[in-house]
Amino acid sequence: MTTRPSPDARVLLGTDGAEAGEVWPRLLFALDHTQIAVAVWDTEDRLVHTNARFRELFAHTGPFDDRPDFATITERTRRFFRDDPVIEAAADERLHRRKRGNPTGEFLSVENRVIRFHDIQTPDGGAVTIYEDISRERSVEATLSALAKTLPGAIFELRRGAGDIACTYMSDRILELTGTPSEAFIADWGCALADLLAQPDTHRFTEGLNTSAEQLDELNIRLPLARPAGSTRWLRVRAAARRLTDGTTLWSGIFTDATLSVESTAALAQSERRFRDIIDIASDWVWETNAAGQITFVSDRFVEISGIPTDRIVGRTRRELPFYDWDDPGLQALEEDLRERRPIHGRRIRIGTPSGDRQVSLRGRPILGDDGTFQGYRGTGTDVTREHEYVQRLHDAMVEAQAANRAKSRFLANMSHDLRTPLNAIMGFSEIMQAEVFGPVGHPRYAEYSRDIRTSAVHLLELIDDLLDLARIESGRIEMVKEPLVIRDIVDEAIMLVAPRCEARGVSLTVTGAADAPVVHSDGRAVKQILVNLLTNASKFTERGGSIVVDIKPDSTGNVWVSVCDDGCGIPTAMIDEVTKPFVQASETASRPRDGVGLGLAIVRSLSEAIGAKFQIESRIGEGTTARVRLPSPKSA
Repeated sequence: MTTRPSPDARVLLGTDGAEAGEVWPRLLFALDHTQIAVAVWDTEDRLVHTNARFRELFAHTGPFDDRPDFATITERTRRFFRDDPVIEAAADERLHRRKRGNPTGEFLSVENRVIRFHDIQTPDGGAVTIYEDISRERSVEATLSALAKTLPGAIFELRRGAGDIACTYMSDRILELTGTPSEAFIADWGCALADLLAQPDTHRFTEGLNTSAEQLDELNIRLPLARPAGSTRWLRVRAAARRLTDGTTLWSGIFTDATLSVESTAALAQSERRFRDIIDIASDWVWETNAAGQITFVSDRFVEISGIPTDRIVGRTRRELPFYDWDDPGLQALEEDLRERRPIHGRRIRIGTPSGDRQVSLRGRPILGDDGTFQGYRGTGTDVTREHEYVQRLHDAMVEAQAANRAKSRFLANMSHDLRTPLNAIMGFSEIMQAEVFGPVGHPRYAEYSRDIRTSAVHLLELIDDLLDLARIESGRIEMVKEPLVIRDIVDEAIMLVAPRCEARGVSLTVTGAADAPVVHSDGRAVKQILVNLLTNASKFTERGGSIVVDIKPDSTGNVWVSVCDDGCGIPTAMIDEVTKPFVQASETASRPRDGVGLGLAIVRSLSEAIGAKFQIESRIGEGTTARVRLPSPKSA
């Protein structure tokens, strides 16, 4: 909007035309260099002049060359902030206030500044609106208000000039303290005070204020506040008086709840009784020492456990007590904590009692004075004898179980020769009979029997090999030699061993993925046995006409997943974790029994753990099973 003299300048300036022509440019210059925004409106409420601050503040409602009226500017504001209902509502409220002739108010600017406005009616029927940024004032008020809410009382300000004392400020916390809102004190200080206090206390408070005003010192007084239930709340009033230049006395102070300090003696006694009751019935005991290490307090619970009277414990140091075993490592660790003045976190020590040794657990922390000096220890103790005995029994049982498992593994390993020798002889004799090396066996049924004998011997030998493999793995007698391996070569070797079984059962066997033959870092024999066991297991549970697919796929980290997928009968979800345990067969969930004793997947799991591979099984009943092993790449090995 261009700067030009208003047609009503003489009216605004209260002078004639010549004087207005001289004064008006100076006034415009001054207005354009002030931080107060100014707008001049004509009798039709149209904008006839603005200063620079107004155009900056309301740039979103411009331009102003068309001399818009107040309603138009309001509508522009609403359109500009059409997605902000708060601003729209504020603009509507400003328009309504304008129409009602309410000359003063506040609003939030585009820059989130708090703006106070004031309308001044001019003699010719127009108006001048002054806009002032009061954000700093509001920020200070908000800070003081927030601070007042954090104080443990109600802050106030009193003022006394020529007349009576008046309350010029009272924080909202006074309602919590007295049940009287702050507005009541500000409206009528004397009446609000009289409603709270008895006449003698009101007089004493007033006299205290008078004395404070005369001597300009601090007022510090306690006042009783009667409550409906018959109890008394005590208020402490502290205020500092100062004299203003006009002779007015100003008090700044705070009301706080002093009930706790007045009743501290009774509360402390009750607290001590409560503490005594708790420690007397608790399963733990409480102890305390001074800076010299002398025991200054121990609760009766420890007396019950140790069988030693209190008078033989209190006043003595640990070295003077008869129940400590100083060869106990736990006690030595406790002594180190105490020497270093560290917190004690569940130190277990052994103590001797008339009924035998007991295990106790101690917790505690150093006691420090207000100046940080060490004053001793305070803590609790727990009798953990039963827990210690239970843990010891569990440990003994575990040691026995481990010893039994090692004995079993040694037995199976040592029996290898004794088991294999007769089986090899049986297999050899059955082959001789089947080949009729020394002549015809006579009846054809004998040849059939010899084949059955050899088949059974081979099957039994496979079971024995599985048992021996599992025993060697569990006993740690298998040495792993990890080296770079072309996984496709290992897969082909495993397929070569299992292919005859699959062909005999009419099951197809294919390999997918890994055209670039990824390299893994592992033990070749272990990986081969894992794949043979997985393929053998898959062939057992795949019906004639089914298929087995071996998929080789590297992951994003360079490791290689080898998956064996079949479309057999599947495994119930609840049994997936069970089938990797020794002697658990997946055939227990199938419609017909399968051969084997349930060691194949157990060996796979144990070998996978031994070589650092990851073994997973996914299966659905009637859809098949996918068993996969993740083998580490040379980089991640």
